[in-house]
Amino acid sequence: MSKQAPGEHEATIEPLVFEGEGGAPLSVKRFSVRAQTDRVAIIAAAMSTPQSFYAPFATWLAVQGFTVYTFDYQGFASSIEPGKTLKDTRATMTTWGADARIMLETVRAREGQDARIQWIGQSLGSQLLGFTDTTELEAATIVACGTGSLHFSPRSNRFKAPLLWYVLSPLLTRAYGYFPGKKYRILGDTPPDLMRQWTRWCRRRDYMFHEHPELRAQYAAVEIPITCIAFSDDEVMSPEATAELESWYSGANITSLSYTPEQLERSRIGHMGIFRSSNAETWPTVFAHLVATEGARGQH
Repeated sequence: MSKQAPGEHEATIEPLVFEGEGGAPLSVKRFSVRAQTDRVAIIAAAMSTPQSFYAPFATWLAVQGFTVYTFDYQGFASSIEPGKTLKDTRATMTTWGADARIMLETVRAREGQDARIQWIGQSLGSQLLGFTDTTELEAATIVACGTGSLHFSPRSNRFKAPLLWYVLSPLLTRAYGYFPGKKYRILGDTPPDLMRQWTRWCRRRDYMFHEHPELRAQYAAVEIPITCIAFSDDEVMSPEATAELESWYSGANITSLSYTPEQLERSRIGHMGIFRSSNAETWPTVFAHLVATEGARGQH
């Protein structure tokens, strides 16, 4: 594994506002180093995770030759409208899915038809890939991913998951007007309607398809190459949960990669750790398929 610290240049970070589902604002950041590149990446965040969490990785990816977009889902983090709070957010999971579709459409319009766009989704961001028009993508990378159904929870969470979805989620959301994840160190702060819908999904083995069976065909129609990256110490997504999500993308050419912390010379990676700047030395290894693709193109 390369010991060279990534990122020898500073990326230019341009703040933008896109229009999401229903006209709501989406706070966006555009990272770039090169004046001209046709390599574009969209980073779709995990649940209750602000786009700022991905800024170090986005900067590194920009240094590798990509124009990189990060964004906050509507009504969350920097996308909350002035004068409003998380309690006022009426977004649901399907709203955020529509925002993901609009995000790709807007990036395509901005970067042009020659842009080769990659989707990089972590956890929830890997699920929302199925809501986008993937014919506009060159490929996708889904990280620490899987279905959210409690039926596929890791063995260590077999008691915690039902407690969350049947007790804590409904009670705390009703009491606070949103899900106060930060206060209780469970996930993060989450919009109320979204948390209610997500709770219904997570109680079901078939997850979102119980409410939206029409989405199965949408996922099966995805035909782009997908690289699925998992970690052996992921405390949220079990191998079974990852395999279940992969089965949704039945028409795609999937490359499945799994790493132990020891392989990456780390004591821990977990569900969120790979994108932390403290693990930046692992990025050339874990995301070699992205860097290698850019290098091969540059030699022609």
